[in-house]
Amino acid sequence: MRFPPVAAAAVLAAALAASLAAGCGVTRSLTATDLRVGVATGFPPVVYEEGGELRGLEIDLARALAAELNLRIEFVRMEFPRLIPALVRGDIDVVMSGMSATAERARTVSFTRPWLRAGQRALLRAVDAPGLGTLPRLLAARSAVGFEAGTTGEMFCRARLRNARLLPFPTAEAGIAALRAGDVDWFVHDAPTAWAAASGPLAAELAVLPEPLTEEHFAWAVRPWEDELRERLDAVLLEWEEDGTLRRILEARLGPGAGDR
Repeated sequence: MRFPPVAAAAVLAAALAASLAAGCGVTRSLTATDLRVGVATGFPPVVYEEGGELRGLEIDLARALAAELNLRIEFVRMEFPRLIPALVRGDIDVVMSGMSATAERARTVSFTRPWLRAGQRALLRAVDAPGLGTLPRLLAARSAVGFEAGTTGEMFCRARLRNARLLPFPTAEAGIAALRAGDVDWFVHDAPTAWAAASGPLAAELAVLPEPLTEEHFAWAVRPWEDELRERLDAVLLEWEEDGTLRRILEARLGPGAGDR
């Protein structure tokens, strides 16, 4: 998952201070019929634009949520680092944008139950998987490893891959193209991106290491004092886990078995 620049911390602090100064902050009425959903695009297959339309896992989930709760969804697009400040200020009601539920973020927002185990994954060429396809081998190898600049994938690579030659790429698409061309030995990115790449048209060419490189979970974020809203969202997610709705939505985007990963 992308991490925000340092400057975003100042924006977040200011938003939180202003909200707390006003008392407990903005609270969404539980009788409201609209739900403003904050999203940041450019993160396929989680949230992205195609032909001017929003697509992706979180968009599918939001629309299913709207039907479940009889709400009208309003998507509010913004850059990823501005999502939490916008939530705290009351500009949006929930963040549904492939956000990892980290301890640092949980000091500012309240997270629902996770909807996806989505740590960093290693994407390999299928022909190389037998030789590199275990986590200890990958970590020790003197390999050329690609990652998208400015992500938790970069943080993992710089912290853990002491023997590797590290190569940043501006986008996941550029990194995957380099992997296919043989310019890197493996590519690190969020699980949904890796799974989608290896289950689509390139399924015979690419493979995902079964073991996650990091443990991260995607969840939805609400304001910390919005307990009732969070409980409603948790109840829907739990129902979807039990009746198979969540599995169907995940597998429609990520391929068979995505609900078990």
